[in-house]
Amino acid sequence: MRKILIITGELSGDLHASEFIKESLLLDENIDFFAIGGKNLEKAGAKIILPYDSLTAMGFVSPLLNLFHYRRIFNRIRRWMRDEKPDAVVLVDFPGFNLHVAMLAHQLKIPVVYYILPQVWAWGTWRIRQIKKYVDLALVILPFVPDFFSQYGVKSLYVGHPVLDIVLKGESKTGNNTESKEVTVGLFPGSRKSEIKRHLSLMVETAKILQSDHKEIKFLVACCDDKISESTETPDYITFVREDPYGVMKRSKLMIVASGTVTLEGAYFEKPMIVIYKTEPLTYMIAKILAKVPYISLVNITGNEKILPEFIQKDAIPKNISRCAAKLVYDETERNRIIDKIKTVKGKLGPPGASKRAALNFLRYLNENKR
Repeated sequence: MRKILIITGELSGDLHASEFIKESLLLDENIDFFAIGGKNLEKAGAKIILPYDSLTAMGFVSPLLNLFHYRRIFNRIRRWMRDEKPDAVVLVDFPGFNLHVAMLAHQLKIPVVYYILPQVWAWGTWRIRQIKKYVDLALVILPFVPDFFSQYGVKSLYVGHPVLDIVLKGESKTGNNTESKEVTVGLFPGSRKSEIKRHLSLMVETAKILQSDHKEIKFLVACCDDKISESTETPDYITFVREDPYGVMKRSKLMIVASGTVTLEGAYFEKPMIVIYKTEPLTYMIAKILAKVPYISLVNITGNEKILPEFIQKDAIPKNISRCAAKLVYDETERNRIIDKIKTVKGKLGPPGASKRAALNFLRYLNENKR
């Protein structure tokens, strides 16, 4: 049995990694997957050695405040790799953490495959040196990235965007939900606790302003934890929907989303969206210095133009967001303009099957580089 360690640090990565494992095991059942991840990886057949909930920090500031906590985790991972000697380490997204793991694996002469890499083309090239030095194979999800990486001598293969696989499977579980006959706005505050803390109250206040002027609007909050709805006081026109994000997307006339993969999921359903994001001031300042693209949302970055309105940091206030939301709900000309642009971005994501293509290329790499 070949032994593989796979690591991710958040819900979207956990979903994509679980599909990667399922496809890998269909192709080769003689693999034992061990993981730092969540329930999706566990259901896919991985043995969890550490839950990703313990990797709570993100951005530039929070990890510094948890330095000793992370040092213990890295030491634990290094000991595990040294003792268990896996045939390869597969890293999925979560670059601030995973690139350090890549260095540890490289020091132990364990091959490293990175699936869903950091957006170095968007945030500057300072991580390229790490990727070139520590990553043996990059499985990338956007078509222009291999050409970018080739400039720096990074071996990469384009497999397509796995969001389509996740959406298609998730969509089949939502039944025949279509856009609600009511005027419905979907709220997507994010999956991390820190994101929810920053964005949910902002979205609720935005909903209150919108509803005061447009009594017919109802709101659905997509969430993955009952504790969120239980701990948040909201009026009766706001409903929390647990673990059915695609059902919420289908029913929504407009989505207000925290920047992330959710924007590409919304693009699949061709939904107008407003993108928001707030983080620690220092993290924002550093990110602004490093950013090489003028947008934050993946739809705008992929389309290379401002398709979706973005409200970031100080601009992310209820008054601004609610005014924009009203326009996108009721102005059909503007709605149709954005939907046409979204359809173009949707076409750039490639065909379904990215998870299978990633697994095929990973197994081919393993077979060609047997230890």
